[in-house]
Amino acid sequence: MAIEWKVSKLHTKTIGSVENVVTKIEWYLDKIDENSIYTRTVIQHTEVSYDPSASFIAYESLDEATIVGWIKTTLGSDCVTWWETLVNNEYTRFMSDTKTEYPDARGSYVDGIYTTESTPALPF
Repeated sequence: MAIEWKVSKLHTKTIGSVENVVTKIEWYLDKIDENSIYTRTVIQHTEVSYDPSASFIAYESLDEATIVGWIKTTLGSDCVTWWETLVNNEYTRFMSDTKTEYPDARGSYVDGIYTTESTPALPF
């Protein structure tokens, strides 16, 4: 029951003379049980920057592994770990609580906001 990173859509722009530069990636993160019945999914998007000094991969030559690598690099390891932990914890909760309470439920979406900002208690 691994967590899988998947790409659902790519947004592109022409930047200068370079066509089909990926600027935004829509992605989802799934954890599915061994029978492919129960799932927890998070759906997000990530904007990526074009670096003209880096080697360019033509749009038609892109593969999902490369794009998932871009997502993870852009998010950073702490954020990647945060999303994977969120999905894993929600999957575990779903399998122990929701499935018992709602036996016909097959899955749901998870949402969250990753931030490195501190959130101190209100002063009042």
